[in-house]
Amino acid sequence: MSPVARVQHKMVKTALIDQFMWHRPFGPSTLNPDLNSKTVQLNCINAIVRRMSLPTPKSANPELVSLAGELRISLAKLVRRVREQAQQGDFTSSQKSVLLRLERNGASTVSALARAESVRPQSMRVTVAALEAQGAVSGHPDPTDARQTLITLTETFREKVKHTRAIKEDWLLRALQAQLSVDEQTTLASAVQLLQRLAEFEQKD
Repeated sequence: MSPVARVQHKMVKTALIDQFMWHRPFGPSTLNPDLNSKTVQLNCINAIVRRMSLPTPKSANPELVSLAGELRISLAKLVRRVREQAQQGDFTSSQKSVLLRLERNGASTVSALARAESVRPQSMRVTVAALEAQGAVSGHPDPTDARQTLITLTETFREKVKHTRAIKEDWLLRALQAQLSVDEQTTLASAVQLLQRLAEFEQKD
């Protein structure tokens, strides 16, 4: 991977972690019912953008190459606009990754987090200490092993994440209502399945 490609990959990875941390699927809305059942998933959009950073096959159809470029730009712009709607906190990418893991998997020890994140326990202790100082996580004794400390998200931080997601969700809902007709909302709902399939693509060696 070239130096430029490595930088692009790091930037996309950071955006992906950012979006998973601060966004969740939408709940019921006043949109077209078909769109309600297949609401836009920015998580899969981020995954698509990440995969678009891979080298373009030499045999690719020029029209597909153009489509991929336009899709990448449009999705990246949409992700950026949604991210702009709320303050996300002054967290590093490694801290956001830990926060996301704790939110998805629940309480964990520092050593388990270190293994999951493929870093040294010493480095993870520094990351956790910084998150504790910001009031994002707290530690308490493991009920099954008093020698271990379990790290969890604080209730204050959970409420902050919930509030941030609500702001972004509201912006995107209003954008869907203002920018798309009912027929276009239905078309977008149908396209969500295609976007999800793109997000599941795995590059073969």
